[in-house]
Amino acid sequence: MKQTVVGALLCSALALAGCAGVTTLHEADNGRSVALNVGDALVVLLHGNASTGYVWLRTGTLDVATLSPASEGTYQSDGTAPGSPGTFAFRYLATAPGRTTLDLVYKRPWESEILSAFSVSVVVH
Repeated sequence: MKQTVVGALLCSALALAGCAGVTTLHEADNGRSVALNVGDALVVLLHGNASTGYVWLRTGTLDVATLSPASEGTYQSDGTAPGSPGTFAFRYLATAPGRTTLDLVYKRPWESEILSAFSVSVVVH
């Protein structure tokens, strides 16, 4: 429920900023390919728990000329109790035609072990 509210708020904010369309992805979309038009927004919402030290981080080589970061890794807790899990949000704007891959990993920044990974191929028309 909370994730839906977070997604709706992010989509509303992006729509107000003049985005033509908003595509929202979740864990189940890992490995998917998405097509966007220039001016569209891409929102990725992933579960996590920042209180454990684990965070979602962008890795790899994102073509920022094609898919420009608007906001990366913002965190919203799902509860009020200390240690509650929540949702990490990544927002991007399709700025030019091209192809790129968005790669994210869930890990502690000071450790090499990766607990989870998320990747999506993006084509902007």
